Amino acid sequence: MPITLCIPKVNYKYSNKQIYNIFQPYNFGRIEYISIVPNAIKSWKIYIKYYYWYYNDRNNKIKKLLSQENGHFKIMTTEPEYWKCFIAKSASK
Repeated sequence: MPITLCIPKVNYKYSNKQIYNIFQPYNFGRIEYISIVPNAIKSWKIYIKYYYWYYNDRNNKIKKLLSQENGHFKIMTTEPEYWKCFIAKSASK
């Protein structure tokens, strides 16, 4: 079963390739897709779908981070900027 992360507020300056390069070092697993959606508050909402949520040990890192941080965790982009990551509520993303 896959997992989809949601980053609700992202600056317009990032491309799919840059987002991929930011998440790749964390080694959470294979990324199926990155979807960038315009947000009403002059930013983007990003969805990152990973394969094999329950069957991949790498994704256990995500579960551990979420349980330690009250349902979200932070990904550092460039100092001091970071993104708050959540599990996407919509199963369709």
